[in-house]
Amino acid sequence: VNVRNEIAKVNGFKSFADYMNIEKGRRDYGQKELIDFCANVNEELSDFLKRLSDAQAKRLGLKKLKYYDQGFNFIDGNARPIGNGEILSEKAKEMYADLDEDISEIYNTMVDKNYLDISESSNKISGMGYCTELYKFKFPYVFGNCDGSHHDVDILTHEVGHAYQMYLSLKNQPLCFYSAMPNDVAEIPSKTMEHFTQDYAELFFGEDTKKFRFQFLEGSLKEVISYCAIHEFESWLYMNPEATIEERANKYLEASKKMNPGIDYSEVEGKNIGESLLFKSMGVYMFPFYLISYAISAMSAMEFAKRMNEDKKTTWEDYKKLCSDGGSLPYYELLK
Repeated sequence: VNVRNEIAKVNGFKSFADYMNIEKGRRDYGQKELIDFCANVNEELSDFLKRLSDAQAKRLGLKKLKYYDQGFNFIDGNARPIGNGEILSEKAKEMYADLDEDISEIYNTMVDKNYLDISESSNKISGMGYCTELYKFKFPYVFGNCDGSHHDVDILTHEVGHAYQMYLSLKNQPLCFYSAMPNDVAEIPSKTMEHFTQDYAELFFGEDTKKFRFQFLEGSLKEVISYCAIHEFESWLYMNPEATIEERANKYLEASKKMNPGIDYSEVEGKNIGESLLFKSMGVYMFPFYLISYAISAMSAMEFAKRMNEDKKTTWEDYKKLCSDGGSLPYYELLK
Protein backbone atom coordinates (compact mmCIF):
# COMPACT_ATOMS: atom_id res chain seq x y z
CA VAL A 1 0.00 0.00 0.00
CA ASN A 2 2.77 2.43 0.93
CA VAL A 3 4.80 1.65 -2.19
CA ARG A 4 1.79 2.17 -4.45
CA ASN A 5 0.90 5.43 -2.73
CA GLU A 6 4.50 6.58 -3.25
CA ILE A 7 4.29 5.68 -6.96
CA ALA A 8 1.21 7.89 -7.29
CA LYS A 9 2.84 10.73 -5.34
CA VAL A 10 6.06 10.89 -7.37
CA ASN A 11 3.97 10.94 -10.56
CA GLY A 12 2.05 13.99 -9.37
CA PHE A 13 -1.23 12.39 -8.26
CA LYS A 14 -3.06 13.13 -5.01
CA SER A 15 -3.97 9.49 -4.47
CA PHE A 16 -3.25 6.01 -5.79
CA ALA A 17 -6.92 5.79 -6.80
CA ASP A 18 -6.51 8.80 -9.13
CA TYR A 19 -3.30 7.31 -10.53
CA MET A 20 -4.91 3.92 -11.24
CA ASN A 21 -8.07 5.41 -12.72
CA ILE A 22 -5.94 7.13 -15.36
CA GLU A 23 -3.93 3.93 -15.88
CA LYS A 24 -7.22 2.08 -16.41
CA GLY A 25 -8.33 4.50 -19.11
CA ARG A 26 -10.84 6.47 -17.00
CA ARG A 27 -10.02 9.81 -18.58
CA ASP A 28 -13.52 11.30 -18.78
CA TYR A 29 -14.62 10.33 -15.25
CA GLY A 30 -12.98 9.25 -12.01
CA GLN A 31 -13.23 8.22 -8.40
CA LYS A 32 -16.33 10.28 -7.58
CA GLU A 33 -18.35 8.66 -10.36
CA LEU A 34 -17.16 5.18 -9.36
CA ILE A 35 -18.10 5.70 -5.71
CA ASP A 36 -21.50 7.08 -6.78
CA PHE A 37 -21.99 3.99 -8.95
CA CYS A 38 -21.24 1.69 -6.01
CA ALA A 39 -23.66 3.61 -3.79
CA ASN A 40 -26.35 3.30 -6.46
CA VAL A 41 -25.73 -0.44 -6.79
CA ASN A 42 -25.98 -0.87 -3.03
CA GLU A 43 -29.24 1.08 -2.92
CA GLU A 44 -30.84 -0.79 -5.81
CA LEU A 45 -29.51 -4.33 -5.42
CA SER A 46 -28.59 -5.19 -1.83
CA ASP A 47 -32.17 -5.86 -0.66
CA PHE A 48 -32.89 -7.94 -3.74
CA LEU A 49 -29.69 -9.89 -3.21
CA LYS A 50 -30.75 -10.60 0.37
CA ARG A 51 -33.94 -12.15 -1.00
CA LEU A 52 -31.88 -14.30 -3.36
CA SER A 53 -29.64 -15.40 -0.48
CA ASP A 54 -32.65 -16.25 1.68
CA ALA A 55 -34.12 -18.30 -1.17
CA GLN A 56 -30.78 -20.08 -1.64
CA ALA A 57 -30.64 -20.96 2.05
CA LYS A 58 -34.15 -22.37 1.83
CA ARG A 59 -33.21 -24.51 -1.20
CA LEU A 60 -30.27 -25.89 0.73
CA GLY A 61 -32.32 -26.56 3.87
CA LEU A 62 -30.41 -23.97 5.91
CA LYS A 63 -31.70 -21.38 8.36
CA LYS A 64 -29.07 -18.88 7.23
CA LEU A 65 -26.62 -18.80 4.34
CA LYS A 66 -23.06 -18.84 5.67
CA TYR A 67 -20.33 -17.18 3.61
CA TYR A 68 -18.90 -20.60 2.70
CA ASP A 69 -22.31 -21.84 1.45
CA GLN A 70 -22.51 -19.25 -1.33
CA GLY A 71 -20.97 -21.49 -3.99
CA PHE A 72 -23.64 -24.20 -3.54
CA ASN A 73 -26.81 -23.35 -5.44
CA PHE A 74 -28.82 -26.58 -5.27
CA ILE A 75 -29.12 -29.36 -2.71
CA ASP A 76 -28.44 -32.00 -5.40
CA GLY A 77 -25.41 -30.16 -6.79
CA ASN A 78 -24.64 -27.33 -9.15
CA ALA A 79 -24.94 -27.49 -12.93
CA ARG A 80 -22.15 -29.45 -14.57
CA PRO A 81 -21.18 -29.42 -18.26
CA ILE A 82 -21.56 -32.56 -20.35
CA GLY A 83 -17.87 -32.97 -21.13
CA ASN A 84 -14.28 -31.76 -20.99
CA GLY A 85 -12.65 -28.82 -22.74
CA GLU A 86 -12.33 -30.61 -26.09
CA ILE A 87 -16.01 -31.51 -26.12
CA LEU A 88 -17.08 -28.03 -25.08
CA SER A 89 -14.95 -26.36 -27.76
CA GLU A 90 -16.53 -28.61 -30.41
CA LYS A 91 -20.04 -27.85 -29.13
CA ALA A 92 -19.22 -24.16 -29.33
CA LYS A 93 -18.71 -24.57 -33.10
CA GLU A 94 -22.41 -25.44 -33.41
CA MET A 95 -23.37 -22.49 -31.24
CA TYR A 96 -21.38 -19.88 -33.13
CA ALA A 97 -22.46 -21.27 -36.51
CA ASP A 98 -26.03 -20.45 -35.53
CA LEU A 99 -25.28 -17.17 -33.76
CA ASP A 100 -23.45 -15.37 -36.57
CA GLU A 101 -21.44 -16.34 -39.66
CA ASP A 102 -18.70 -13.82 -38.89
CA ILE A 103 -17.90 -15.04 -35.38
CA SER A 104 -18.29 -18.65 -36.49
CA GLU A 105 -15.48 -18.24 -39.03
CA ILE A 106 -13.22 -16.57 -36.45
CA TYR A 107 -13.91 -19.19 -33.80
CA ASN A 108 -13.34 -22.13 -36.18
CA THR A 109 -10.01 -20.63 -37.23
CA MET A 110 -8.97 -20.34 -33.59
CA VAL A 111 -9.79 -24.01 -32.95
CA ASP A 112 -8.18 -25.25 -36.17
CA LYS A 113 -4.95 -23.29 -35.61
CA ASN A 114 -4.73 -24.15 -31.88
CA TYR A 115 -5.33 -20.54 -30.88
CA LEU A 116 -7.75 -21.84 -28.25
CA ASP A 117 -6.49 -24.06 -25.43
CA ILE A 118 -9.00 -24.81 -22.67
CA SER A 119 -8.11 -28.46 -22.05
CA GLU A 120 -7.57 -29.52 -18.44
CA SER A 121 -4.00 -29.77 -17.20
CA SER A 122 -2.38 -29.94 -13.77
CA ASN A 123 0.41 -27.78 -15.21
CA LYS A 124 -1.96 -24.85 -15.80
CA ILE A 125 -3.20 -22.26 -13.34
CA SER A 126 -6.71 -23.17 -12.23
CA GLY A 127 -9.82 -21.01 -12.14
CA MET A 128 -8.52 -18.43 -14.57
CA GLY A 129 -8.89 -17.78 -18.28
CA TYR A 130 -7.53 -15.06 -20.49
CA CYS A 131 -7.37 -13.80 -24.05
CA THR A 132 -4.35 -12.12 -25.58
CA GLU A 133 -3.25 -10.89 -29.01
CA LEU A 134 -0.91 -12.64 -31.43
CA TYR A 135 0.18 -9.43 -33.15
CA LYS A 136 2.22 -11.18 -35.82
CA PHE A 137 -0.88 -12.99 -37.09
CA LYS A 138 -3.41 -10.30 -36.06
CA PHE A 139 -5.38 -12.97 -34.25
CA PRO A 140 -6.46 -13.58 -30.65
CA TYR A 141 -5.40 -16.49 -28.43
CA VAL A 142 -7.59 -17.93 -25.64
CA PHE A 143 -6.36 -19.85 -22.61
CA GLY A 144 -8.38 -21.77 -20.02
CA ASN A 145 -8.23 -24.82 -17.77
CA CYS A 146 -11.51 -26.73 -17.63
CA ASP A 147 -12.20 -28.42 -14.30
CA GLY A 148 -15.69 -29.84 -14.85
CA SER A 149 -17.61 -26.96 -13.26
CA HIS A 150 -20.16 -24.65 -14.86
CA HIS A 151 -17.44 -21.99 -14.94
CA ASP A 152 -15.84 -23.89 -17.84
CA VAL A 153 -18.57 -22.61 -20.15
CA ASP A 154 -18.56 -19.12 -18.61
CA ILE A 155 -14.82 -18.84 -19.23
CA LEU A 156 -15.13 -20.17 -22.79
CA THR A 157 -17.85 -17.74 -23.84
CA HIS A 158 -16.31 -14.85 -21.88
CA GLU A 159 -12.87 -15.20 -23.46
CA VAL A 160 -14.28 -15.75 -26.96
CA GLY A 161 -16.09 -12.43 -26.46
CA HIS A 162 -12.72 -10.84 -25.83
CA ALA A 163 -11.32 -12.68 -28.85
CA TYR A 164 -14.06 -11.37 -31.14
CA GLN A 165 -13.37 -7.81 -30.01
CA MET A 166 -9.62 -8.18 -30.41
CA TYR A 167 -9.95 -9.64 -33.89
CA LEU A 168 -12.27 -6.88 -35.11
CA SER A 169 -10.16 -4.14 -33.51
CA LEU A 170 -6.91 -5.49 -34.94
CA LYS A 171 -8.60 -5.71 -38.33
CA ASN A 172 -10.25 -2.28 -38.32
CA GLN A 173 -8.00 0.02 -36.28
CA PRO A 174 -4.89 1.70 -37.75
CA LEU A 175 -2.88 1.34 -34.51
CA CYS A 176 -2.30 -1.95 -32.71
CA PHE A 177 -2.57 0.04 -29.46
CA TYR A 178 -6.26 0.55 -30.25
CA SER A 179 -6.91 -3.18 -30.11
CA ALA A 180 -7.04 -2.75 -26.33
CA MET A 181 -10.17 -1.04 -25.00
CA PRO A 182 -10.37 1.07 -21.82
CA ASN A 183 -10.82 -1.32 -18.90
CA ASP A 184 -14.42 -0.43 -18.14
CA VAL A 185 -15.36 -1.12 -21.78
CA ALA A 186 -13.03 -4.07 -22.34
CA GLU A 187 -15.22 -6.38 -20.29
CA ILE A 188 -18.42 -5.46 -22.17
CA PRO A 189 -17.73 -7.68 -25.23
CA SER A 190 -16.82 -10.62 -23.00
CA LYS A 191 -19.67 -10.33 -20.52
CA THR A 192 -22.15 -9.64 -23.30
CA MET A 193 -21.07 -12.83 -25.05
CA GLU A 194 -21.91 -14.75 -21.88
CA HIS A 195 -25.48 -13.44 -22.17
CA PHE A 196 -25.77 -13.86 -25.94
CA THR A 197 -24.94 -17.57 -25.64
CA GLN A 198 -27.50 -18.44 -22.96
CA ASP A 199 -29.97 -19.70 -25.58
CA TYR A 200 -27.43 -22.42 -26.45
CA ALA A 201 -26.84 -23.65 -22.90
CA GLU A 202 -28.42 -27.02 -23.64
CA LEU A 203 -25.52 -27.85 -25.96
CA PHE A 204 -23.18 -27.71 -22.97
CA PHE A 205 -25.37 -28.77 -20.04
CA GLY A 206 -28.09 -31.11 -21.27
CA GLU A 207 -30.40 -31.89 -18.33
CA ASP A 208 -28.66 -29.27 -16.17
CA THR A 209 -29.56 -26.42 -18.54
CA LYS A 210 -32.18 -24.80 -16.28
CA LYS A 211 -29.80 -24.98 -13.35
CA PHE A 212 -27.05 -23.30 -15.32
CA ARG A 213 -29.25 -20.47 -16.57
CA PHE A 214 -30.48 -19.80 -13.04
CA GLN A 215 -26.93 -19.82 -11.64
CA PHE A 216 -25.75 -17.54 -14.42
CA LEU A 217 -28.45 -14.89 -13.95
CA GLU A 218 -28.13 -14.96 -10.17
CA GLY A 219 -24.34 -14.79 -10.43
CA SER A 220 -24.55 -11.84 -12.83
CA LEU A 221 -26.22 -9.79 -10.12
CA LYS A 222 -24.12 -11.10 -7.26
CA GLU A 223 -20.85 -10.18 -8.92
CA VAL A 224 -21.95 -6.58 -9.47
CA ILE A 225 -22.43 -6.23 -5.72
CA SER A 226 -19.23 -8.13 -4.92
CA TYR A 227 -16.97 -6.03 -7.14
CA CYS A 228 -18.49 -2.80 -5.81
CA ALA A 229 -17.74 -3.98 -2.27
CA ILE A 230 -14.12 -4.57 -3.25
CA HIS A 231 -13.87 -1.12 -4.84
CA GLU A 232 -15.20 0.56 -1.72
CA PHE A 233 -12.66 -1.37 0.33
CA GLU A 234 -9.78 -0.47 -2.01
CA SER A 235 -10.75 3.19 -1.94
CA TRP A 236 -10.58 3.15 1.86
CA LEU A 237 -7.39 1.06 1.93
CA TYR A 238 -5.17 3.53 0.08
CA MET A 239 -6.61 6.51 1.91
CA ASN A 240 -5.70 4.87 5.24
CA PRO A 241 -2.20 3.43 4.76
CA GLU A 242 -1.54 3.49 8.51
CA ALA A 243 -4.36 0.99 9.19
CA THR A 244 -3.38 -2.27 10.87
CA ILE A 245 -3.89 -5.69 9.31
CA GLU A 246 -6.78 -6.27 11.70
CA GLU A 247 -8.41 -2.96 10.73
CA ARG A 248 -8.04 -3.81 7.05
CA ALA A 249 -9.56 -7.25 7.55
CA ASN A 250 -12.48 -5.80 9.49
CA LYS A 251 -13.07 -3.13 6.84
CA TYR A 252 -13.10 -5.76 4.10
CA LEU A 253 -15.65 -7.76 6.07
CA GLU A 254 -17.71 -4.62 6.71
CA ALA A 255 -17.87 -3.82 2.98
CA SER A 256 -18.93 -7.39 2.16
CA LYS A 257 -21.68 -7.40 4.81
CA LYS A 258 -22.96 -4.00 3.68
CA MET A 259 -23.37 -5.08 0.07
CA ASN A 260 -25.00 -8.45 0.83
CA PRO A 261 -26.81 -8.40 4.19
CA GLY A 262 -28.23 -11.87 3.54
CA ILE A 263 -24.92 -13.65 4.23
CA ASP A 264 -23.99 -14.80 7.73
CA TYR A 265 -20.36 -13.91 8.49
CA SER A 266 -20.61 -14.55 12.25
CA GLU A 267 -18.03 -17.36 12.17
CA VAL A 268 -15.33 -15.05 10.80
CA GLU A 269 -15.89 -12.09 13.09
CA GLY A 270 -12.78 -13.02 15.09
CA LYS A 271 -9.44 -11.43 14.28
CA ASN A 272 -7.40 -14.38 13.02
CA ILE A 273 -10.04 -16.10 10.87
CA GLY A 274 -11.54 -12.82 9.70
CA GLU A 275 -8.30 -11.79 8.06
CA SER A 276 -8.33 -14.88 5.85
CA LEU A 277 -11.27 -13.54 3.80
CA LEU A 278 -9.19 -10.53 2.79
CA PHE A 279 -6.15 -12.66 2.02
CA LYS A 280 -8.21 -14.86 -0.32
CA SER A 281 -9.16 -11.86 -2.48
CA MET A 282 -6.24 -12.02 -4.90
CA GLY A 283 -7.64 -9.27 -7.10
CA VAL A 284 -6.99 -6.76 -4.33
CA TYR A 285 -3.26 -7.52 -4.53
CA MET A 286 -2.80 -8.30 -8.22
CA PHE A 287 -5.20 -5.89 -9.97
CA PRO A 288 -5.85 -2.76 -7.88
CA PHE A 289 -8.87 -0.69 -8.96
CA TYR A 290 -9.58 -3.07 -11.84
CA LEU A 291 -12.34 -5.35 -10.53
CA ILE A 292 -14.89 -2.52 -10.56
CA SER A 293 -14.62 -2.76 -14.37
CA TYR A 294 -16.53 -6.04 -14.24
CA ALA A 295 -19.42 -4.42 -12.34
CA ILE A 296 -19.62 -1.45 -14.70
CA SER A 297 -19.37 -3.63 -17.81
CA ALA A 298 -22.01 -6.02 -16.46
CA MET A 299 -24.61 -3.25 -16.62
CA SER A 300 -23.93 -2.68 -20.34
CA ALA A 301 -23.90 -6.43 -20.96
CA MET A 302 -27.34 -6.80 -19.35
CA GLU A 303 -28.63 -3.97 -21.54
CA PHE A 304 -27.24 -5.74 -24.61
CA ALA A 305 -28.94 -8.96 -23.47
CA LYS A 306 -32.29 -7.19 -23.09
CA ARG A 307 -31.99 -5.63 -26.53
CA MET A 308 -30.91 -8.94 -28.08
CA ASN A 309 -34.27 -10.41 -27.06
CA GLU A 310 -36.07 -7.52 -28.74
CA ASP A 311 -34.08 -7.05 -31.97
CA LYS A 312 -31.29 -9.55 -32.64
CA LYS A 313 -30.07 -8.09 -35.96
CA THR A 314 -29.68 -4.45 -34.86
CA THR A 315 -28.25 -5.41 -31.46
CA TRP A 316 -25.63 -7.69 -33.02
CA GLU A 317 -24.58 -4.90 -35.40
CA ASP A 318 -24.19 -2.49 -32.47
CA TYR A 319 -22.18 -5.11 -30.58
CA LYS A 320 -19.97 -5.63 -33.63
CA LYS A 321 -19.48 -1.87 -34.00
CA LEU A 322 -18.42 -1.55 -30.35
CA CYS A 323 -15.91 -4.39 -30.78
CA SER A 324 -14.53 -2.86 -33.98
CA ASP A 325 -14.00 0.56 -32.39
CA GLY A 326 -11.66 -0.98 -29.81
CA GLY A 327 -9.72 1.58 -27.80
CA SER A 328 -9.96 4.35 -30.40
CA LEU A 329 -12.45 6.35 -28.29
CA PRO A 330 -12.88 7.11 -24.57
CA TYR A 331 -15.55 5.42 -22.43
CA TYR A 332 -18.55 7.68 -22.98
CA GLU A 333 -17.96 7.91 -26.73
CA LEU A 334 -17.73 4.14 -27.02
CA LEU A 335 -21.01 3.76 -25.14
CA LYS A 336 -22.71 6.13 -27.57
